[in-house]
Amino acid sequence: MKLIKEGFNQDNILSYGNMFLIGNGHIGYRGTLEEYKKDQMVGLNVVGLYDKYQDKWRESINMPNPFNVEVKSDNKSFFVFNNNLISHKFILDIDKGIFYRNTEFDSISIKSERFIPFIKQNVIFFKYKITAKEDINLNIKLGIDLDIYEINGPHFVSKEINNFKSKLSFVGKTNENKLVYENNNYIFSGKYGYLDGYYYVKVSDWGKKPSILNGFAIGFNYKEGSEAYFDDIEYVTTKPDTEAPEFNINEAFAAQIEAGFKFNEGTDLTSTYRQMRMALTATDDAD
Repeated sequence: MKLIKEGFNQDNILSYGNMFLIGNGHIGYRGTLEEYKKDQMVGLNVVGLYDKYQDKWRESINMPNPFNVEVKSDNKSFFVFNNNLISHKFILDIDKGIFYRNTEFDSISIKSERFIPFIKQNVIFFKYKITAKEDINLNIKLGIDLDIYEINGPHFVSKEINNFKSKLSFVGKTNENKLVYENNNYIFSGKYGYLDGYYYVKVSDWGKKPSILNGFAIGFNYKEGSEAYFDDIEYVTTKPDTEAPEFNINEAFAAQIEAGFKFNEGTDLTSTYRQMRMALTATDDAD
């Protein structure tokens, strides 16, 4: 059974965020788009993580968004609010627990999927594909958005991002002195285009207008019909990398097969899981 909504209307952001939410009883992610910010109420919640700020209500913590993507060309940005949007579709496969977006702009198309397997681990799988409709040079930012939507916050007294190769990890300390961790292993690839490569960019280095996004800057020189792919495995825990429980590869793989979720073309599944295991155990000073 699939829930499908076509078109984009800002008035539906709140209701669609609730309607297209995915989760497994341990972790949940609202039905939002990758270009959304805190004003569009992006939500990543983990069962059992609570915090109280001053005299406000104690509430479930909203984690930083690990799937924030900004796509721009030399003279335009590709955001659903802009007038270069041609069509848009939200899809939720209710039986399989997979969220899809399919968006057509004048110069590119964007497709993405998110999947939370029905296992007792706080893991989310994500894939994102850009296809060029014409020759175009794109500048892409992908990473963790630290500007968090909170009702009774702020809940983090400190936020730290660490980078090791294509891995980003977040460490946050709450008002109740609890440490929370996000581990992300990103995979970048392309087809029929030239990927300039990616490099890690801190908040202070994004340019004249400071951004709260920590992640990777990616250049892609497109020919018409070429594609760029980005995959990510997000893992949330209350323990540091060296103490995190071992990621159950077999269980996660079985859940993916059952749901029919596949990473982007060219992304080797075995290698991806191997990198995920390394991401959960590697320290920042690893070789």
